[in-house]
Amino acid sequence: MEQEFSSPLETGPEGLAINQQAYLDIFSHLSKIIAQTTNLRDLVCAAVEVIQTILQVDNCSIMLLNPEGTALTMQASTVISEELWRSISMPLGTGIAGSVMKTGRSIMGGRSDLRAEDAREIQTSSDPRSQKYRTDSFICVPLRFGKNILGVINITDRMDRRTLAASDQDMLEAIARLIASAVNNHFLWVRTRESREHMTRVLEGLPIGMFTITSSGHLTLCNKAARKVLELKIDEELDKSWEHYFIGSESSHIAKALTVLSRGESSFSTEFELKDKSGQVMRSVRLSALEAEELTPLDRRHILFLVEDLQQMRELWELRRSDQMKSTFLSIISHELRTPLASMKGAIHLLNQFFPQELREKTERLFSILNRNSDRLTRLVNNILDVMDLEGDNLTLYRKRTDLHELAGRIAKKFEVAEVEKKIIWNSEFSATTWELYVDEGRFGQVIEHLLENAVKFTPPQGTITINTFTQNGHWVLSVSNTGREINAENREKVFQRFYQVDGSLTRDSGGSGLGLYLCKEILRLHGAKIWVDSDFTGGVCLKIALPESNTLD
Repeated sequence: MEQEFSSPLETGPEGLAINQQAYLDIFSHLSKIIAQTTNLRDLVCAAVEVIQTILQVDNCSIMLLNPEGTALTMQASTVISEELWRSISMPLGTGIAGSVMKTGRSIMGGRSDLRAEDAREIQTSSDPRSQKYRTDSFICVPLRFGKNILGVINITDRMDRRTLAASDQDMLEAIARLIASAVNNHFLWVRTRESREHMTRVLEGLPIGMFTITSSGHLTLCNKAARKVLELKIDEELDKSWEHYFIGSESSHIAKALTVLSRGESSFSTEFELKDKSGQVMRSVRLSALEAEELTPLDRRHILFLVEDLQQMRELWELRRSDQMKSTFLSIISHELRTPLASMKGAIHLLNQFFPQELREKTERLFSILNRNSDRLTRLVNNILDVMDLEGDNLTLYRKRTDLHELAGRIAKKFEVAEVEKKIIWNSEFSATTWELYVDEGRFGQVIEHLLENAVKFTPPQGTITINTFTQNGHWVLSVSNTGREINAENREKVFQRFYQVDGSLTRDSGGSGLGLYLCKEILRLHGAKIWVDSDFTGGVCLKIALPESNTLD
């Protein structure tokens, strides 16, 4: 932004004698710049040019506090090239600018007042134009807005070689207040724009139709769901009259809602049949409206409209009702199965005890099958009940300090003894540096059991299962891997979904309800832990869980 300025200031014994007209001219120039640009870089670059010209100084620069609040970064300079000043950064409290930023007080001085490091700060010999950047006198003032300091303005050396005076400092401080206000307004504008964009993205993704109309009748928002229900084709920029966009049978109902709310009513709701141009009914719609002043930018009152496809809402209600009935049914059946399963298991044990010794050897395999399958049914019932508890937010953890290596080793030993028929090779290495963590021992043991049960299920005869623990990035990590079939990349997230089966066919080789890994994920979530399929593992499947080591009991 290039402009030509002439200095309205007169010289005097005190340096620059600022008369009333000069004061007005300076603020007139700056006010025009502020009004004409919304770009911060353009604003500060134009401001330093105006300040340099009107105050008749060799150099003017502006530095602003970085977003992290840790350092000042150069934003504009009349002497240093843009390529160079873009890389200039100064920690708070360092040098002249850093001291002004830290204390909030202006500094004026000359060459004798500079420390060696300060001189280096404002003397940039690597730039060819820096030969003009002398330091006979300087002023550095804060850009203060309210209690906040946003940055600093620096000026050095009058063009006529006179020393900068107190009157120059007064003028620069007045200019700094105006520029600080403009910079703060820019930051507010950016935050407001980002907030509005975020809100627009959120509203755009809502499943319910929504649009807003101002008190002057302009449409300012219409999300995807509303466009779909009302079959609107809006590709242009909004902010025209709502009647420009709504030309179907819905327009009369919108007009009625606006009329009702303009009379002081707090809300409006109606149901009607949406028709196409030929008069054919497309769908039943509910239209609701209410005044929403909290959405009001620039003090414009808005009317918020909600539009719902009644058929879609009924279908959604039926789906939810069906899902609730299914959950209730599963819960009832599971509770009803628990008692007879316990009786069956007790009866199997007693029957085995009463069998004559000479018959036990012949029936041992039969009783083993009965025991194994009754245990399997019991686990299935317990899993379903656990899922019901999770969905009802009724699953409670009872944490205590637990030796996770001992727990994992004990459960692994149980599986190793029980699964001798497949002749699986078991390997384990517990090398985590921290293993006593604050967990629900029963629930965490349930997770390990599910992982090992899953590994045994998918490991071929004479395959290998490996259990490792190690410490990584402040987490206790358990890795359970098995040889055999791998999980495709598209299924690695799906295996943790409720009732999901990688092989969902009725003729699949392995059984299971699809609840084990879902329960693992949810129980670990309650512990602040996570589970995933290791995508780098080949030749089988590797499941890993990570529990923060900070999860300890002091």
